[in-house]
Order: sequence, then C-alpha cells, then structure tokens
Amino acid sequence: MRNVLTLVVREMGAYFRSPIGYSVPILFWVLAGLRFYLDLEWTQGDVEAALAQLMGGVHFWLLTFLIVPALTMRLLAEERRSGTLEMLLTAPVEDWEVVAGKFLGAWLFYAFLWVPLPLYLAAVIFLGGSPDLGAVAANFLGVLLVGALFLAVGLFCSSLTSNQIIAALMCAVGLLVVSFLPEVARLFPRILWIQIAGDQLSFFHHFDEFRSGVVDGRPVVYILTLIGLALFLTARSLEARKWR
Repeated sequence: MRNVLTLVVREMGAYFRSPIGYSVPILFWVLAGLRFYLDLEWTQGDVEAALAQLMGGVHFWLLTFLIVPALTMRLLAEERRSGTLEMLLTAPVEDWEVVAGKFLGAWLFYAFLWVPLPLYLAAVIFLGGSPDLGAVAANFLGVLLVGALFLAVGLFCSSLTSNQIIAALMCAVGLLVVSFLPEVARLFPRILWIQIAGDQLSFFHHFDEFRSGVVDGRPVVYILTLIGLALFLTARSLEARKWR
C-alpha cells in the first residue's frame, strides 16, 4: 500500500509540474462556469436542472471526451518513451501497484476539476435557492464513477504505445465507440440481442439513473466491474512487456 501511495503522490506532482496541471483546470472551470450560468438562464433559475446539465449534459460529455485522453495519454506512454517504465517495473513494485498508483493519481486530479461545484451550491444557497442536495450528490457520484471508468480505459490505451498522441487518439475513439453502443447496435436492426446489449451497455443508459437522483446498485456494480476489467488488462499489458 505504501508503494501505491508513493506513486499517487508522484503522479499528482507530475500533473502539477506540467502544463496540464494548470491549462486543463482553467479550461474546465471557465467552460463549466459559463455552462452553469447559461443553463441557469435557460431554465429560469432551476438550479437542479442546471446542475443536471452541468454534470451530464452534452457539454459535459464533450469536455470529458477531450479531458480524459489529455490526462491519461502520458501515464504509461511517456514512461515507455523515456525508458523509465523499465526501471519502474524492475523496482520492488508489483504491476498492480503501478497500475493502481497511476489510476488513483489521475482520478484524484479529475476529482480536483470539480472543486468549484461546492462553490456553485454555496452561491445558490446564499442567494436563496434550495437545491436537492441528495440529487446533486447522486449526480456527482455518477460523474466520479464514469470519470474513473473513462480514466481506466485511457490508462489501458496508454499502456499499449510509447506515443502519447496515439494513446490519446486510441482513448478518444474507444470512449466514443463504447459510449455510443446503442447507435452502433442500430446498424444491425435484425439482430435483437445486439440491440438489447447495446442499450444495456451504454454509459448514457446507466448514467441517466444517477441524473434522476437515484443511486441504484446495478449501475454502480456495472461501472466498477468495467473499471476492474480495464485495470486488469492494463496490468496484463505491463506483465506482457516484461517478457518481450
């Protein structure tokens, strides 16, 4: 566990020492703040609807598809390019500890992007609003879980190449394909099981339950299972590299 914590601190430090550490948060905070303000205007002051759009609307997904590849492309690809991955893998550190440390570091930085959310809520409450904090918490849980899943996919993509640009492109394409499985399934209208699987495996299908303010165990287990699968594949990718 100590090795994992050391790697988490190392990754967080690497983020804040790089341009990503200030460019991504500033971009995200500016766009999210503007989106929240416009949604408040559009919903005529409906705070819950504005927050639901902020944490699950089209702009949220577009930002996520841009930000996650930027956060994950360097995690293992840069280590491979610079040659430090071999040093890391030959150190007294298990493969799963490397994967866990990288993943948790990226996930904590992703969570850091949402720091302004409590400030939005505090401002709304101060101005006399009364948002449903339970619904907001459910939305936020969905955001963190889906973000963790996307980061796990990005980490796996980063383990497959030493080129950060290729890792980012692989991640973006993978997220788009998996996220829009219902649309892909509609290309096979005569095969019923593909239609059903596409709908049930879509992130949007499961995320809608969080947006409704209800925390159901099924989507939570589903997303955690996919996260575990992506991290398992990443660890196997690192293990396979040792035998090359």
